Amino acid sequence: MFVKWYVDSSLAPEIKFIIQNMSQALTRQKNIPVELVSREDSLLSRFMRSVSGDLLHIFGNAPLMKLHSKIVQTLFDDDIRVKKNWLGSNRKNFNITRSRFFLTDARDGDEIILPNFGSLSLSSQEIKRGIFTNGSMDLPENISAIDISGKITRSEVLDGIYVASGVDQLEALRAGILTMRGVSIASRKSEYLDEIIGSENYFVIPQDDSEFENLREILDSGLSDKGRKLATSARHYVNENHSEKKCADSILELYDRIMQA
Repeated sequence: MFVKWYVDSSLAPEIKFIIQNMSQALTRQKNIPVELVSREDSLLSRFMRSVSGDLLHIFGNAPLMKLHSKIVQTLFDDDIRVKKNWLGSNRKNFNITRSRFFLTDARDGDEIILPNFGSLSLSSQEIKRGIFTNGSMDLPENISAIDISGKITRSEVLDGIYVASGVDQLEALRAGILTMRGVSIASRKSEYLDEIIGSENYFVIPQDDSEFENLREILDSGLSDKGRKLATSARHYVNENHSEKKCADSILELYDRIMQA
């Protein structure tokens, strides 16, 4: 089997990083090579001409295509509609299977494939320590935080705590990546985060933004041995539930079902 993946260029870098990990998992675990292409890729035209009759896996949205193919489309938001901009006028010729990363978002007929977050990197001798944010979290003025927006997918090991700015999919996926870089996670209660690192494996921030004293206690804990133990527990959960093998198994099982249908 030779698999072709189209990756929507508008997806966040963190999602593209995870998709790359997933393609490598499929190759290493199942010996299945994956060709990835995006809208900017010079190979796009040749790629689109070559997929007729094959199974095509689309991550996000895709440009206009008029193909007779079985298609898997992995969605990353609440819009479960298949958009007309890439279906064109040949909607009846498409056999489309929707897939998700999260059970929380699954609708009737949606399949679940497991994201993979890589492994803890030990490539850096210098470990950065502190309170980390993506730059959009409103913290009290007396709390010094390090903005790592744009640097989340780097390989250096971190030590400390990451404060999630929201409870959406992207923040949960960022937390999964950063868990594998060594930090503990603080977030408001999040169903997405429960799926990625486990409901007991992160510090829960109170709903009341005015409770900064509680937040200060959480951040202090995140910088202590308690935070390191929680980070280790979360990393074990990710390694167990989002391993390369489980990721590759979930994808290949879906492909096998589609091709045999």
